[in-house]
Amino acid sequence: MAKKNSRLEHAVKKSNRPLYAALAVAALTLVSAAFYGACAAFSRLSQACLEQCRITDANVQVSIATGKLLPARLVANHFGLTNGANAAEIPYGERRERFLADMPNARDVRITRKSPNFVHVEVVERTPTARIASALNAATITRCVDSDGVVFYYPPRETALLPIIRVAGAKTPKDGSAVDGLAKAALRLAEEAAADPFNQLKIQDVDASGKDFLVATLGDAARAKLAWADMDVDSPSARESLRRQLSRLQHAIQTKVAEGARLWNATDYGTPGRVYATDPLAAGN
Repeated sequence: MAKKNSRLEHAVKKSNRPLYAALAVAALTLVSAAFYGACAAFSRLSQACLEQCRITDANVQVSIATGKLLPARLVANHFGLTNGANAAEIPYGERRERFLADMPNARDVRITRKSPNFVHVEVVERTPTARIASALNAATITRCVDSDGVVFYYPPRETALLPIIRVAGAKTPKDGSAVDGLAKAALRLAEEAAADPFNQLKIQDVDASGKDFLVATLGDAARAKLAWADMDVDSPSARESLRRQLSRLQHAIQTKVAEGARLWNATDYGTPGRVYATDPLAAGN
């Protein structure tokens, strides 16, 4: 009897196999249809969202803030922020790096997305600290350097009152390059001498073409040799050493012990802490 029941159950299972297969195929079909339907719906939704990010009126949806030299249209074209562009698909990071590399005048670029299709780009331009030129070239000076030491173009009429840094070599450093060595020390000197109380020295020109010291031309056309501790690096201690040297030079000039001197020595190569009037006709100080 048990064997008979076993054969019966086996026969029933065998007869149901086509049904199970059909049900499995139907279930798989339903799952596949649901999956592809969900994918299609997601794709349509994504496309709809992307379309919401499309720029249709750049004059309204794109705002660009720049300085004096880089026009807003140039910035918009570089980033592709024009009518028809999709604000969500623009590779902002890559284009930002390329913009900074191609535009030495730009110190920084800040990009703010305001969804879905509003973009704000702020370009921070470099501010000239001093003019820069070759010590061997007296041509019109059109290049400047900022506090970072980066060289860039700036209209001469805007920088006529800035001091000139003259570097070694026959050519002015290239746009986008960074000054170093004595040229960087000359930049620090120009920065410190622009602020009170050292602005009374009225430094006009700094020759950085030598090896061990700078030669600054003062407002009264006298010259001063200058050197200070760690002048080849930019550090708080080096800055303090520079300020002490400028203070000594200014005090020596103001005492008028060597009034009329045309050349001052503030290098510490003689007696440390002493400033000398090395003009042959002037007394030492």
